[in-house]
Formats: sequence, C-alpha cells, structure tokens
Amino acid sequence: MKVTKYDHTICLEITPSTNVNKLVSSVESLYKDKIAIVIELSETNIKILLIPEYRHIKYFDDNVYNTIPKIFDKKSLMPHNTFKSSFFKKTLVFHTVDHTWALLPWLNINCEYLKKITILHFDDHDDLGSPFLDYYSSNYHEVRDPIANRNYNLLYIEDVFDAIAYGNIGIGSFILPFIAQFKDCHLIHIREDINHSLIAKKKRLFLKQCQFQELTFNRLDISDSESNLYDFLYSKVTIDEIKDIIDTDLLIVDIDCDYFYNKNKWDNKFYKSELTFQELEKKLNRVFKKLRQIKGKRKIICFTIALSPDFFPSKYWEFTYKKINLLISDIANSNDFL
Repeated sequence: MKVTKYDHTICLEITPSTNVNKLVSSVESLYKDKIAIVIELSETNIKILLIPEYRHIKYFDDNVYNTIPKIFDKKSLMPHNTFKSSFFKKTLVFHTVDHTWALLPWLNINCEYLKKITILHFDDHDDLGSPFLDYYSSNYHEVRDPIANRNYNLLYIEDVFDAIAYGNIGIGSFILPFIAQFKDCHLIHIREDINHSLIAKKKRLFLKQCQFQELTFNRLDISDSESNLYDFLYSKVTIDEIKDIIDTDLLIVDIDCDYFYNKNKWDNKFYKSELTFQELEKKLNRVFKKLRQIKGKRKIICFTIALSPDFFPSKYWEFTYKKINLLISDIANSNDFL
C-alpha cells in the first residue's frame, strides 16, 4: 500500500484483497471525518482519495456560512476549522463550530490542574467514539496514523491540530484521547431526556486490536467489562443531579449546543418542533443557574462551547454566543468558581 499526503488529503494506492465497495466502506469507517473517492481502478490496484469532509460537505442548514462571520469575525470556507478563544478573568472560554476542536484547550491545560478533574459534558451525544489512532506506545500521548504512518505527540498543540485536520480525531471521538492521558477523570454526561442514574459507573479503557489490509494496530476503546489499561468514572445524569455527583474541585464545562436543541437525529421520520428564542434563553439560564448552585470551592478551568452545524440550527448561534458570554461574565464578576 502506497500513501501520499498533501494538505490534509491522503491518497491510498492499495492492492485489493476484497471488493471495491467493501474497501471504500472500510476506509471511511476508519477515517470518520473523511470522504473516500475512488479515482483510479484496475484489476491490481485501487487509488482512493481521502478528502476531509468539510471540503465537500453541504449543510442541510444553508445559513451556516453566512452566520460564521457574525460570531468569529471572519468568513470561512472550512467552517469545521473555525474557533476563537477569550478570557474572562483567568478562565479560558473557547468557542468553536466543530466540537472536535475542544480537545485543543483541554490538552493545553496546565498539568498541575490535572491531578483530578471533572468534565461536565452537556451534549445530546456521548462523543465516546474510538479515534482512528494507533496507540503503539505506553505513553498515551504518542500515537500515529496507522495508514499514513504519521506520528503525533498529543502534548504538542500543532500535532493535535493535525490529528483533527487529517480526520484521525473526529466530532464523536475527541474525549478518549484526553482521558487516556489524564487518567484521574470523572466524565459527567448531561442530557435533557435520559434514563439516568445517580450512581457513577466505571468505564474501562482498553486497546482494541484492529486489522486493515496488511496492517495491525491498537485503537483506544471503552467497555463495561474488558480492560487492559484502567478505569475512569462515567456518569449520565440530568442537570438537576449535577451537584450530587461531582467529586472533584476542578471542572471543565463543555457545552455542545445540541444539548439545548437537536434538530437532526439521523432519522427521516424524526421531527422536532421549532425552539423559540424565549425557550432557548430559559434553557441557557437554567444551565448557568445550576452551575452557580454547585456548592464548595470549585474552580472552572475552562469553558468549551460548540455550535454543531446541522444539529443546532445556525439561526440560534449569534443569540446563544452572546447570551453564554454574558452568563459566563456574570459568574466571573461574582467570583463564583473562577
């Protein structure tokens, strides 16, 4: 297999061991955020171009490109690559279009904070998918792309950026690379409509052996039973139960805006009535009211907020961005947590 890389696009030349459709499907299932296009085909060789999905994506939401400049002060041909950061007093606030980029500030947190930390993950999805990375070393920041044979050191922000841009880490798989490095972590997943339990459950992190063509490599995965690495705490709760389950003094507050309203359930039969701005404001106020009610001297290290195109409609983005900044500013000025 020959691999050529350029500008976050990868060209694979493969001697097929299976039919073409199956091979393309297999490649796309590995690179979650890539589109696989067959550009050359013969009996002995298949050439597949792996293109980042954001280069080809057509949003159901036609207003995405028009809304981005109102928030991020720039036009973007690649909205998945758009983010900005600011500080409210000493606390980092990181706004992004694509949730994957939340990993950048997380991995840039000063290690002194990471003795024990809780992630409050407000999201309609758990985002606990397996990143397409080969964990070849006992140092879980040293990983590689098993097909392109590109090494990453996830302690370096440039490598994290490339791992996301090349599709090795995606919108549903950005949490496990953080947990793998900083083991004493409690992930609290908050959803509005769940069958929940106040009991924190142990999820087990392990390396799953994968095979692609002639390659064998280890991918990070989670399970309730199998483990050869370690356990981390995972809780799935409603917002009213947060204060009863937090067991650390250090917090990351991670908000995917589809927590407030998810228009897309990947089901053609699914229909959800429109959310009014009054209802949205009420939900936003409720989240931050609950955050302020958490008792004890806890420190929020950073806020990460994702707009999530095609899940959370862009017509709500500008209002949500301004309202969240106002609510965070109120917390900062009251000296709660920060």
